[in-house]
Amino acid sequence: MFCAIDADCIIEKDALLRIVSPFLKHEETVAVGGMVRIANGSEIKNGQIVQTKIPRKMIERFQVIEYFRAFLTSRIGWQQYNALIIISGAFGLFKKSAVVDVGGFEKTIGEDMELILRLHKGFRQSGEPYHIDFASDAVCWTQAPDSYKGLESQRIRWHRGLFDSLNRHKEMIGRPKYGIIGLASMPYFFLVELLGPVIEMIGYIVMAFAIYLGIFSSSVIFIFLLTCLMGILFSYSAILFEEISYKRYGSLKDILVLFAVSILEQFYYRQLTVWWRVKAFFNYNKGSKNWGTIERKNFDSEKEKQ
Repeated sequence: MFCAIDADCIIEKDALLRIVSPFLKHEETVAVGGMVRIANGSEIKNGQIVQTKIPRKMIERFQVIEYFRAFLTSRIGWQQYNALIIISGAFGLFKKSAVVDVGGFEKTIGEDMELILRLHKGFRQSGEPYHIDFASDAVCWTQAPDSYKGLESQRIRWHRGLFDSLNRHKEMIGRPKYGIIGLASMPYFFLVELLGPVIEMIGYIVMAFAIYLGIFSSSVIFIFLLTCLMGILFSYSAILFEEISYKRYGSLKDILVLFAVSILEQFYYRQLTVWWRVKAFFNYNKGSKNWGTIERKNFDSEKEKQ
């Protein structure tokens, strides 16, 4: 086996023991992803989190909520059906022989997702039993962008990486041959994650024109607010799951702050990230296909930012 971890991440002392557990329990396991959390705002000494805190900057708090949703709901859900198609490049453990058999990592902007799709494809075609898992208790802490410029650059790269990975393996979408991957996982990521921002942006534009023309009905406002409420409740469920299962943010104040941030996210931050993803979608074939320069900071300086 080998472990892949980003340069701007630190793992907890028992993280390797926990992430290797699925390999010991099920011999058909070929890859396991770890839980990625936001380190911003927390007190870090000698490469370890000594006190978990909510970041001060709102842009960082929004990302804490996003990571909760992505890792504590979405990935846990897909994992139950061996339908996980993303293992974050921040922290993952792989069976070396399986990765070598499918050709290893590609030089692409979304190499982490692309590799997982290639593993699914290879094992589905061969008919050999396999499992790709997620270890929510194997924790890795990462630095999140603390500026809008840095966050925009990251989200554009992520969306272009998603586009590139799905495009490279588009023949799998909708094919029963690839089981739940072809019939559920990839169609979801294509329709909801890739095309969703474009559809949502069109909706905002139509709403703006309707208001301008004076044809905006109360029923449309109700539907819009209902979708926002669903997003808020989804975030609340992720926060509560975090508190009940892991208790990393122990104070009531932190939980209430996260609840408040979940509401604000729906009326500002969400629209901002949608716009960035739309830009990435329409500029997919433009610009560099690599990660470019990413700003790093000294982990032990996190306490000084409080």
